[in-house]
Amino acid sequence: MSVRVRSHTCGCVPMSYELCEAAGLAFIRRTVRSSASTHVSESPWLQRAAAIKLWTALLEGWAR
Repeated sequence: MSVRVRSHTCGCVPMSYELCEAAGLAFIRRTVRSSASTHVSESPWLQRAAAIKLWTALLEGWAR
């Protein structure tokens, strides 16, 4: 299954986010870069509408 990045935040900062989709589901991927390592974590797979709601909350500063 191929995952498509639908939207993303700027990758030029140490912490960036991507809204990813595949097979009608979506999730948010967070990448944290430091001089020592890169750490990638992902939200649970959600229905597309729920993931977009979470993405919007993240961008507006409401998500935790």
